[in-house]
Amino acid sequence: MFLRKDRDRAGSGHHAQSTPTFHLEISVRRRSLGHDLISELRKDRATLTVDGISHNLADLVSDRKYTIHLENPSFGLRARISVPEQWQRNVGSPEDGEQAFIFTSEFGPNGGRRLSYGASLHAGFDYYVVARPSILRALQSCFDIAIPIGEINSSRSNLLVVRIVTLWNSPNRTQADFWLADHGFRLTSLDLDPVPIWPPQLRSNGIDEPLFSNSQQIYQTPFASRNENPVHDDIDFPRLNCDHLNPRRVGLLGFAPHGRVRSQIEGECCFLRANRHLPWSAYVLSHTYPEGLMLADAPHLPSSDEQPHASSTALMPELAIKQTQCQILNKHLDIEQRRLEQPQHHGIPLSVSLARIRSTYR
Repeated sequence: MFLRKDRDRAGSGHHAQSTPTFHLEISVRRRSLGHDLISELRKDRATLTVDGISHNLADLVSDRKYTIHLENPSFGLRARISVPEQWQRNVGSPEDGEQAFIFTSEFGPNGGRRLSYGASLHAGFDYYVVARPSILRALQSCFDIAIPIGEINSSRSNLLVVRIVTLWNSPNRTQADFWLADHGFRLTSLDLDPVPIWPPQLRSNGIDEPLFSNSQQIYQTPFASRNENPVHDDIDFPRLNCDHLNPRRVGLLGFAPHGRVRSQIEGECCFLRANRHLPWSAYVLSHTYPEGLMLADAPHLPSSDEQPHASSTALMPELAIKQTQCQILNKHLDIEQRRLEQPQHHGIPLSVSLARIRSTYR
């Protein structure tokens, strides 16, 4: 589920709304678990039903941008949303809220993604609580920051969207922890999740989906030292007992070399626990790209015929940016420039270089 801010309504002849409005959207998970998921969903003609309206599950899985607007939201989702039982492990199932929904702030002021029941909130981070207006006073007494930022319209009664923060040294930490526990969450100052450091990846519903098909999945310990002592660079590759002919290997960096690693394979997904003190991590075993991911079109580069003539000595913006990046990263170029008494480039912030290029081509 996603919390999204509504776009401002223009052209009404009135001043902008004093209270911003938000809405809730529903999407699905994409766990193939050994299936050709989209094909089998189409073959089964599987549907997701929301308030009596059927939606094609295969279309929802194949298109990450396909979401369902939840009208008149309430905290009892199971009574309103129906998913075929045989597909719930793949696409998920509705989860009721304990008189509140909590969302991350990964979309900034425009909303975020709903936290699942039992998730941890971290001190010093922004979150959004969606609840009835009567809960505002309790939030303001428990959290260091509890500011209403908008509403969600509903025919039953409007819901309030409140930005909450618990500071690291908060005197209200105990009250915040109790309130979160009453609603199915917990507060922590320490992120215990192993840190995925390679390759670049998406995290969809708690599953790490690598963007490089042939790369190994590498996790680093969350207890990495912040002092001058570097993390030991030996990577441990635990053995995974699975039936895959060519599973994606997982590497652990900075963990105890002989710790007891637990793993469980479900279809194309590996659930991994580096030791008994850490939560489970999950990543995709197969060497495939994330399902539904659409690659961007290749950028248009001008042909040689479109290049400026010799009378114009300025580089095209794309080439100028590329050359600037190479210069910034190349310390040895500065040595050569110094010998020739030419301007040096290393150490100039990229933002400054981009500003100069934009000024040149404005």
